[in-house]
Amino acid sequence: MADEQAAAPAPAPAGAAAAVPAAKAQRPTNCAQCNKRLSRKAWYFRNGKYFCTKRCWKDAVAAQAEKAQGGAAA
Repeated sequence: MADEQAAAPAPAPAGAAAAVPAAKAQRPTNCAQCNKRLSRKAWYFRNGKYFCTKRCWKDAVAAQAEKAQGGAAA
C-alpha cells in the first residue's frame, strides 16, 4: 500500500504555474498621434494605442471622427 502511494506522481504546487513569468510588454517609444518620443513617465493608453498627452488623444479621436464623417459623405 505504501509502495503504491510512493509510485504515484506528486501533484504540482499551486504556485508553480505562476512562477513562470509571462512575456513582459514592451514600453512604447512614440506617440500614435504626433510621433513624439514618450520620454515622460506618464503616458496615455487608449483604444490600443499610446499617446504622449491627453490632448494628443483628443486630437486623434477628432481626426478619426472627421475621417469617418468625410468617408460617409462621399
